[in-house]
Amino acid sequence: MSNWPTLDLEADALFKIGNRWCITFQGETRTASDWARRSGLYPSTLVARLTRQGWPIQDALLPSCAKRAGKLVPRYDDHYVMVEYEGRLVTFMDACRLAGKDYDQALYRKNKLGMPPLEALKAARRVRKRKRKIPSYLVELEGEQVPLRVACRRLGKCYYHAQRLIYAGVKPAAALEQARALADVQRRGAPKPVEFQGRSLLLSEWAKEVGVPYQTLFARVTRHGWSLERALTTPVRGAKEVAA
Repeated sequence: MSNWPTLDLEADALFKIGNRWCITFQGETRTASDWARRSGLYPSTLVARLTRQGWPIQDALLPSCAKRAGKLVPRYDDHYVMVEYEGRLVTFMDACRLAGKDYDQALYRKNKLGMPPLEALKAARRVRKRKRKIPSYLVELEGEQVPLRVACRRLGKCYYHAQRLIYAGVKPAAALEQARALADVQRRGAPKPVEFQGRSLLLSEWAKEVGVPYQTLFARVTRHGWSLERALTTPVRGAKEVAA
């Protein structure tokens, strides 16, 4: 600690050690980068507030500002009141979220009842997180009760189709029987094969076979409205092709 300047570290101060700005706030000394990371600011923004704009340290550490008369001024509202929670300087709202407490009730106790922020935080009720209950349907398969997803995987059925059938009112056992096979379910957005001369290939495979670029073949069929026979049998010209 010999590099630290001799000053009263209990008072709020801004000083520089080498090329690093350091800030002492509420009896704690850290670099400007650490304070900025705590407040959700850029280090350059925090240093500019303190040096060029001359803000007090308490105002400069506020994460939110408002623009009044063309100048940035600190925004003093309850959402951005800074409190120390578990050794970290966070906003009052974030402290309530980290503690799992009801923010509205803590705010009422702080503003209406005049309690200090940390006491209002402790006295507020805890927020109950409701767990989403996902139904797990059981069906009988090979003499044992297994989940519907496992049964669909074993039989090669589409689980999502079976689930939609259940939501429509079909019983799980009947939905498992009526569900589509995975081989019959086509992936959304998957290319469809094209049939020509008794063969069924993808358009990209037809392009490789006939020696026509895929973009040209695709434009012939979709943009110019050519028939598949004409698109596959017409050789490629040097000039840009247009619809005849």
